[in-house]
Amino acid sequence: MTQNHRFVIFDILDNDPTARAMAEGDEAGALRLLVTFAEEHKIRGDVWIAYLCRLLSGTDNVFTRTIEREGSCGPSLERLARSDLAAVATWASSGPAVLAAYEPSTPSGTKTPSSGTSPCGQAYTASLAAMEQALHTGASALYDALVRHLSTLGRGVSARHAALAWSDGLVGVETFDPIDLDQLVGIDTQKRMLVENTERFLRGEGANNVLLFGDSGTGKSSSVKALVNRYCRDGLRLVELTKHQLGELEKVLALLADSRHHYLVFLDDLSFEEGELGYKRLKAALEGKAAVTPANVLFYATSNRRHLIRESWSDRTDSDEEVHLSDTMQEKLSLSDRFGLRVVFPSPSQSTYLAIVESYLERMGIPFTETLRMRALQWELAYNGRSGRTARQFAQSIGRI
Repeated sequence: MTQNHRFVIFDILDNDPTARAMAEGDEAGALRLLVTFAEEHKIRGDVWIAYLCRLLSGTDNVFTRTIEREGSCGPSLERLARSDLAAVATWASSGPAVLAAYEPSTPSGTKTPSSGTSPCGQAYTASLAAMEQALHTGASALYDALVRHLSTLGRGVSARHAALAWSDGLVGVETFDPIDLDQLVGIDTQKRMLVENTERFLRGEGANNVLLFGDSGTGKSSSVKALVNRYCRDGLRLVELTKHQLGELEKVLALLADSRHHYLVFLDDLSFEEGELGYKRLKAALEGKAAVTPANVLFYATSNRRHLIRESWSDRTDSDEEVHLSDTMQEKLSLSDRFGLRVVFPSPSQSTYLAIVESYLERMGIPFTETLRMRALQWELAYNGRSGRTARQFAQSIGRI
């Protein structure tokens, strides 16, 4: 097949070693790669069909980018894409017979990646299953299924994963916390502010970058993760960066700008010490310069500090040499002011702390007796003080969540 067709849009033979091995008749090499793929992804059924569908849906080219952004393309581009897909549909029938009804090894107790059971992962799996069925039907059905996949889920790693990290490119987070907003007790005001801002963002309305600050363990990070779990089906994605990766921020933002998804760039436990300059790049992005920050990106940061850059005593000491002392201090204090929405997470009161404990125990099926109430108060005094994290740790000491 491949000898008679020159791929124009889907240059899979140039960029994919498995497809190239199949095209060149390297059966042993192709089998090795396909079996590895089947085991890693727990593929059941026709491995070659499954591989081709993942290859097509993850390919970055002018057609997949256009469909992801617009939902359709012009007739000339469509004609070229259909020609390539017709060749793929013919090729699909020539897969290795030994892999046509594959059963992967799943040892007892082995868990598949959590991304496959998340709402985002479930939608991805269902869409790929539809593509595989379409490929069995023919080229026209494959084209329609691929367009549906790209226009609803997008392409690449963001199609499967709600949470992403940066490591010389976007990589999926396989074990993302499944926390739900309803599980976070005692922070209703904070949740409402975050939900309203995030929903405006998803609707394309005016939304703000957010700084969540307060004591450790009060639910800041969990709130952001819960937002992503709630809205991932609506196209919300999280990209976690460390402050040490801010030097690559422009590269990250340029990549995100080309996607249909809405991204929260998540900076957890953010603060800067004296002499660190990464805050300047972040500040430029927060100021919304058109060349830096795309419209489908917001920054959500958590910190234990209201002001993100530590002040030194010399900043506050008069000095003849420091002509612009006030300017220096304002420069350091202004970063947090660039977040349009600042949400405070205070330490919970005793009654709220106990309510959080009770909510965890309730999910475990454990009654919150007076004895457990007293033990929870003793735990708070002995370990880390009052916080949602302390409440969770106490519940974990009683039984498994």
